[in-house]
Amino acid sequence: MFKLKPKRDIVSEAYEAEFEGDRNKALKLWKEVVNQQPDNLDAVVNLTELLVENNSIRDAVKTIENVASKFHDNQKVQSLFIDTLIAAKEFERAKRHADLIDSKIPGSAIRKYVDAAEISNSEDIIETETVKEDDWLSSFAGEAVFTKEHAERMNKLFVGRQDVFARMWLSENGFSGYSPVYKPYSPQIVYNHLIGNYTSGIYLTKTDGATRILAFDIDITPEAINSARGSAEKAAELRKAAFCFGLKLKSFLIKCGLRPILEDSGYKGAHIWVIFDKWSKCGTLRRLGEALLVNNGNVPQELAVEIFPKQKHKPKKLGNLIKLPLGIHLKTGRRSVFLDDSGIPFGDQPDALMKIRPSDSKLISSLLDKYNLPDDFSVHKKKARPNSNVKINPANSRIPVKRQLITAKEFEADEILNYLFCKCEVLKKLVKRVRTSHLISYEEKLVLEHTLGHFPNGAEIVNFLLKPCGNISDNFLMGKSHKGYPTSCSKIANHVPHIAATCECNCDFGVACANYPTPLNHLYSYVPKTIKALPPPQSEKIRQENNSVDIVKLLSKLYGKQSVNL
Repeated sequence: MFKLKPKRDIVSEAYEAEFEGDRNKALKLWKEVVNQQPDNLDAVVNLTELLVENNSIRDAVKTIENVASKFHDNQKVQSLFIDTLIAAKEFERAKRHADLIDSKIPGSAIRKYVDAAEISNSEDIIETETVKEDDWLSSFAGEAVFTKEHAERMNKLFVGRQDVFARMWLSENGFSGYSPVYKPYSPQIVYNHLIGNYTSGIYLTKTDGATRILAFDIDITPEAINSARGSAEKAAELRKAAFCFGLKLKSFLIKCGLRPILEDSGYKGAHIWVIFDKWSKCGTLRRLGEALLVNNGNVPQELAVEIFPKQKHKPKKLGNLIKLPLGIHLKTGRRSVFLDDSGIPFGDQPDALMKIRPSDSKLISSLLDKYNLPDDFSVHKKKARPNSNVKINPANSRIPVKRQLITAKEFEADEILNYLFCKCEVLKKLVKRVRTSHLISYEEKLVLEHTLGHFPNGAEIVNFLLKPCGNISDNFLMGKSHKGYPTSCSKIANHVPHIAATCECNCDFGVACANYPTPLNHLYSYVPKTIKALPPPQSEKIRQENNSVDIVKLLSKLYGKQSVNL
């Protein structure tokens, strides 16, 4: 009896081929799908990504340009089209298209992304042929054998966003970069990365702003690269300097109780990974990274250190990515490898991967308390221009600064402060604890800076409380009063639960709250003897305007406009 053959499902076959890492078969199948269904966005996106990975950049541009011109509101298509134009070095065309999309989608900021990519691609690099093959830090000579078990282990350790990852591409003229792939990050993706089918990166921060990984990317500065051009010996010295600094930082992190992993990135520097056993806010881990880097000592002038995550808050888009370890860098053809405490590659890389253990997340708070940094401090300050007489080392810029502070008599005589403390028991107990113990934690410091620090003389008030604390140096005092939103009651409770749990907080701010409760709203009910208090804001009005503006007006009224720097 004649049997009909089942209808062929080309799309499923293409996905299966890609899943198994058979790029040639996947390319052929996706081309067939796109020929039959030119407006099938998933097929066009998959084919474009594979063409870019296969170094067929021009074909990739032609594949996606038609749908990009039709579907302006599809973010995935537009992002991929822009990334493909960047890979093809068609920056002017990318700018024109970015301007078009920005005009149709307010807030997309694609043009800024293109401008940044153009600057990044214009930076010089150390050519691989300038580095001697017998360099003491050359990559692991033997080819490691990785299994699905190793991929599953890496997938659990090196984790960030689960709904997207990145693949590295290399253009015909030698430039490289990454394109986002909107598919689940899985052990199979990691396995293809490990066996060299393609090279992947991960986005460390989830959409809710949580991350488990703190990483340090140690690279050679463009100025140092230029100075080494044409000199294999100088290039080798620079790479050695990068790894020596990596060993020093790793040693310091171990002394802090952490379990850092040092990696030769396969290019011109090193990565240090610290994986925690629990998720934390990305801003908290970034803060920790800055504090640890600064307290490790000076960063050599020829080096630059990037801290991941780069975000302090939830990423507006994908956030920043970092290449997964143990993959092959397409530009150099070298595999990145884990290094031991002497900076030598482990003989058994798969075994080194399986032995990685996460660090205890409970150490984060204690390390932040010990290595406090001022809120306005940033490791990534701009360096002086080459012709300047002053040279700034980003990690050695903690120059002692004289900070203003009020006297004890002025603090205790301030009627407005006393009124606030009578109304907010949490602030009252926090201030009393700090003044009695002469110690303050990082979280307690945040609460003071983002409540009392909003007063017209907020920096002086907070500095009066911080100055006697034994774990705070003058470098970490406030420089100026804060503007914008004061912190909310709920965030205060999260920062200082040891104090909030002992207080009965049943504050009723009425219309002054306007869906944003903060202790400073208590000041609307304060009536000074000499002037009339500012009336509470209208609820509907405050929903439409920035709450902080009303707080600033209130404080201006209470203290006198001449003392407020608006």
